[in-house]
Amino acid sequence: MKKIWMIVLVALAACQAKKSTTEVSQQAIPPSTKALVSIDDASLLISDYLTNSRIDLSNYTLGGVLPVADFTPDEKNEGLLMWYCFDAATKQLFMAVEPYQHYDTANLPKAPVQAVLKRPETTFLYTDASPTEKDVKDFILNQKITGPSTRIDNASVSRFVTSFDSLMQKTTDDTGVTYQKYPFNYFIWGSDYKTFVNWAGKDGFIRYYLGYGERYKSNRIRIILIATDKDGNTKTGALELYDDGGQGLQNGWPPPPPII
Repeated sequence: MKKIWMIVLVALAACQAKKSTTEVSQQAIPPSTKALVSIDDASLLISDYLTNSRIDLSNYTLGGVLPVADFTPDEKNEGLLMWYCFDAATKQLFMAVEPYQHYDTANLPKAPVQAVLKRPETTFLYTDASPTEKDVKDFILNQKITGPSTRIDNASVSRFVTSFDSLMQKTTDDTGVTYQKYPFNYFIWGSDYKTFVNWAGKDGFIRYYLGYGERYKSNRIRIILIATDKDGNTKTGALELYDDGGQGLQNGWPPPPPII
């Protein structure tokens, strides 16, 4: 009888271990698989970026626009890398995008992989010196902007990425930690991402905005993606994947999660 009880206890322990492993696995799901945000949440992140006097990048850009085709998943890659680029000569800050085969937090990319990347032909500013969340929300909803992307070679992107990194290393918080340790952001092509891109439509556009959040100390600049139709009108119908009615994608996967 004692032997039987020992077998039962071992079996129960194995089941508990399996359950714990499952729970850990679920907790380890990267934030980019659940990154939908409402327009209100996006407006808060963007207004915090615009009013942050320490970072003060809003004189260079608030965001840009690219065709939805530049964000469309393919079968060869797992996600999209967006590189922060700063052209010191023109004082322009923009994002260069490329599909990326596999993102490994233990082996972070040091430079773009593709020979040719895409960058927006059109970027935009926000000129109000003290915007409220409502001001930013109205700006997002009423903005009508479209524009093609242009090709940019790997070497040029690498040069602009280095320039951005040098710019950010001079910008630190009270403890001396930079606000942006890594010059890129990554979106996994998970179910939310694919639903968002399909929602935008094949002839639509994706506007990206820079936002600011304190959740990840290594990279506190956030990327918010907002969908538009072919005429540049902001799409406002909720995706209905979550109760909060997410209408855009925020952040992706900051490198590396969660805090460094």
